Amino acid sequence: MSEQNHIVFDQYLQGKMTVEERKAFEKKLSEDSDFALAFENFKTTNLQLEAKFGYEQEHVAQNEKLKRVSDSDKKKKK
Repeated sequence: MSEQNHIVFDQYLQGKMTVEERKAFEKKLSEDSDFALAFENFKTTNLQLEAKFGYEQEHVAQNEKLKRVSDSDKKKKK
């Protein structure tokens, strides 16, 4: 699938289309099965990436918080 389609898919998912653009996009989805399949694949991949990186960011933030607490405890003991 072309990079241009990925841009359009992202714009649709982000709600960055005008009403006319959204209607044209949805019409194409209903009429072009290859386009619809590519869009479904894009959505699935996006969700998987968002979940993966979202969890990673939470994990990093939690580790940083634990390190700050640990460092704070070490300073109090000195």
